[in-house]
Amino acid sequence: MTKNEPVDSKEEKQHRDVLKRIYMNYDYSNRRMVEEMELSTEHGGLTGGYREGMWLSFFRSIIPLKYQMAQGVIIIDSGGRVSQEVDIAVYDEQYTPYVFQYNTLKFIPIEAIVMVIECKSTSYEPTELINWCDSLQKLEPVASGIARIVQGYATGITNRSQSRTRPIRMLVSLKESVVNKEKLKSIKDLGDSFDFILEENRPPAASKEKNKRFVLHVPHKDKTLGWWGEVLNRFADTKSTDSKPLKLEHLAETFSTMKEDLKRKENALEDERQQMVELEPDIKEIRLEQQKGPEEKYSELSFNDKTELLSTLEGLEVKGNALLTLNLQLNQLLMLINNPMMFPHYAYAKAFNNMVEKTGIDQFQKF
Repeated sequence: MTKNEPVDSKEEKQHRDVLKRIYMNYDYSNRRMVEEMELSTEHGGLTGGYREGMWLSFFRSIIPLKYQMAQGVIIIDSGGRVSQEVDIAVYDEQYTPYVFQYNTLKFIPIEAIVMVIECKSTSYEPTELINWCDSLQKLEPVASGIARIVQGYATGITNRSQSRTRPIRMLVSLKESVVNKEKLKSIKDLGDSFDFILEENRPPAASKEKNKRFVLHVPHKDKTLGWWGEVLNRFADTKSTDSKPLKLEHLAETFSTMKEDLKRKENALEDERQQMVELEPDIKEIRLEQQKGPEEKYSELSFNDKTELLSTLEGLEVKGNALLTLNLQLNQLLMLINNPMMFPHYAYAKAFNNMVEKTGIDQFQKF
């Protein structure tokens, strides 16, 4: 610290200490999870289900409780299409309270799913994972759900911001990445299939750091939240969709109103200034506040000249801490989805009745 550098206050030091403890706890959890999962892999009596259980516990600790989580899930749509088995599914029971269960296997409608997680051990076949993602991509949510909202009765058909959702896709693996080239290989092989890839990282032999950790790859971290909104809420293609700004409802109008309010306050103080000279500092402060745009007031965000958001997931990276970064990036995307689609009851009733007609199963239900 130099002579002219300001000394931190007690509150600032306490705040920094709290953040440091949180940061270190995430790093400790990262190292502990690698050690425990490696042990489960080396021990012949422990299965992939045990590792899935560990991942389930971790994601349960960082994903909001409004979402449910389940292992061993098949995802379905009202058109009769089914996915391959999903290791861990994150879904919303509040808006889609239908989990069709057959013994221990759960069948969950695509309209409820916000995230799918595939868990792998020390190796995987990229082609198989791409096929797994394709089985999810073929599922088609239907927007004909009906519900009451604040403004009245509505249908998903008229929802401009959410016409056809697709789940966030994540791969977690004990496959080791040693050098940057290998890390990039995962993105090259699977970058258009998965939104997040969490792999084990082995430090170079020459490094003083000997602890293994999970490292996070986000193939599209340079895309704006506007791009993510199109991909997750409107089922836009990741390859052909441009990285567009995110229009925030009423933000431009809000800042315009704020400036008008500040101008009125300035005028009111200006009228009184003739009588009270001590109001001059207040007027200067109001003028400075009036000149600030959204990027100055909220320096962590990035805007264009139309007050549209340009921020990307890169702005949510925490240096040297993969799990803390994942927490922030993943939950921001979950907030973009916010609520799954209204459940299309009529579409699923039609699907069941079509099945009954074609199979004749209803004859066994007659008494």
